[in-house]
Amino acid sequence: MADGRILVVDDDPDMLHLVSLRLTAAGYQVSEADCGENALLRFRECRPQVVITDMRMGEMDGMALFQNLQAEAPTLPVIILTAHGTIPDAVAATRRGVFSFLTKPFDGKELLRRVADAINLSPQLDANLAAASWRKELITASVRMEEVLRQALRVSEEEKTAMLIGQAGSGKTQLARAIHAAGRRAGQGFLTICCTDYPANEMEEMLAISGESSVFANVAGGTLFLQDVGALSPLAQARLFAVLLAQNKALDPLSRLVQGGGVEPVPDVHILVSSRQPLDGAVAEGRFRSDLFYQLGTTVLS
Repeated sequence: MADGRILVVDDDPDMLHLVSLRLTAAGYQVSEADCGENALLRFRECRPQVVITDMRMGEMDGMALFQNLQAEAPTLPVIILTAHGTIPDAVAATRRGVFSFLTKPFDGKELLRRVADAINLSPQLDANLAAASWRKELITASVRMEEVLRQALRVSEEEKTAMLIGQAGSGKTQLARAIHAAGRRAGQGFLTICCTDYPANEMEEMLAISGESSVFANVAGGTLFLQDVGALSPLAQARLFAVLLAQNKALDPLSRLVQGGGVEPVPDVHILVSSRQPLDGAVAEGRFRSDLFYQLGTTVLS
């Protein structure tokens, strides 16, 4: 049986009942709303992992609902159903971030398949957040913070490199520790290094893939958290990029990277970084490498 929380939105009572019945029979926990406005209220109450909505509804249609949901929960998968579907509609919807687009009448098995895919991308937070040991240092009940925790849990499960953005005192270090504590590396080391605390040449040596001064051996199997990554020198940025590239190419933590005729180990470290502000401007001005910026990928706002 499947598991997960789903919100279904449709102003047609028969269609709303039909979709809910299919999902309930598959084992999902289903909540219902008969319009976009009520869907936003139900969303805040039940915090679903997936929303399935009709496109054509009253004052707030499916795309307007999606935009409102995305503003509160950017990672929430939304599946849109419509009897008026066209290829241009589907393309436009998916370009704007809609997870999937199905035309009525839809195949029940196809709906369940897409829901299962969406659930896999939308991890369920602990039922009792206050008792969740991995996020015990983060005390909040806000909707925004719950979305941050959802993103953090995904980063931990998939071991993505992530950039945590927030002003001083916003809790970036606590969030990095929560990501570490939620994953398989929880029992291993967690090392925090502030990039502004060291001269440029020291940071360059520390971020080399190997060598006496490399930090990666000191935290092997654990998590390295680099604060104020935007302060790295061009050479330090290049070395961090080389490490991330090696990790992406590796088939497993024991894989090795052939570089310059020698063989060097790929660091078995989950790398997280932080910045006090987005680095788009630094990339545009040439102060931060664009390839490193895109390697860092996922951004979690603290």
